[in-house]
Amino acid sequence: MPAGRDAEQVRRLIDSLRNDIEDPASDYPSFRYLGLHEIARGGMASVHRAWDPRMNREVALKIALPETARDPSLRARFAEEVYLSGALAHPNIVPVYDQGEFDGRPFLAMLLVDGGPLGRARTDLSSTLRIIADA
Repeated sequence: MPAGRDAEQVRRLIDSLRNDIEDPASDYPSFRYLGLHEIARGGMASVHRAWDPRMNREVALKIALPETARDPSLRARFAEEVYLSGALAHPNIVPVYDQGEFDGRPFLAMLLVDGGPLGRARTDLSSTLRIIADA
C-alpha cells in the first residue's frame, strides 16, 4: 500500500467500497473496485491491482495522482488518455473496461496484464522492433 496521504486516500476508498456493498445508494455507487494494491507509479497516475466483484475479475486500476487531479493541464492530458484508450481496439493494446472519478481523481479500469512495464523489458533490438511494429 502507498505511504502517507495516498495511503489515507486508498483507505477512504476501501471504506467507501465496503459501504457500496452494504448500501448500493451510497455516495459512490459506480465505484466498485476492491482490494487496491499499488503495482506501479508514473508521473501522472498510480496503477493498482484491484478486484471487480460485478465482473468477477482482477483489473488494473489507473488512478490520477492528487497533483494531476488538481492541475487543469495534467487533468486534461489524463482525460485525453482515457478517451483515446477507450477508443482503441487491437490485440496488442490493453482493453479499457471502465472510467470515472473517485474523490476528485479520475480513474481508468483496464485488463490486468501480469509482468513489468514494457520499458523495463530486457529484449534485443529485433524483438523490440517487432513489439513496436505489432502495436
